[in-house]
Amino acid sequence: MNENVLDDFTQEQSKAQRRSLIPLWMRIFIWIFLVAGIFTFLGFIAGLLGFKFYLSIYGLRADEQTTIFGVFVLLLFLLKTAVAYGLWFEQDWAITLGLIDAGLGIAICLVSTVYTLQGPSFTFRLELLALVPYFIKLYRMRAAWKAASKESS
Repeated sequence: MNENVLDDFTQEQSKAQRRSLIPLWMRIFIWIFLVAGIFTFLGFIAGLLGFKFYLSIYGLRADEQTTIFGVFVLLLFLLKTAVAYGLWFEQDWAITLGLIDAGLGIAICLVSTVYTLQGPSFTFRLELLALVPYFIKLYRMRAAWKAASKESS
């Protein structure tokens, strides 16, 4: 009997376990940000060609994607895309990068809740209603995610 066949089966089984750790609501956001990543790349190319469109995330707004602020907003979208890719394709670094992404998102939302470019004001950011549970879920998934990666090694 070929031992590699059993090893391949064990690796596929542990990968299935890793993906099964991701709840449905996170899977929906993963696909949203994978698609958004394609549009982000296309949007940057369009910006270089002179087309302009409105970008917004976490209360940050940019009218031009080729300005420093616009590039920052695009980079936030690309970070979310990288995390979505890592989670969907079960990369070892996905949880760590996801925690960084969620923490950064929460921090930006909190700042933009009390301060906008026009000055101090209060605007509750609805993104916090998704970011806080996202951070908590990723934090709780860390150990199981790492255990699943050790099984696949």
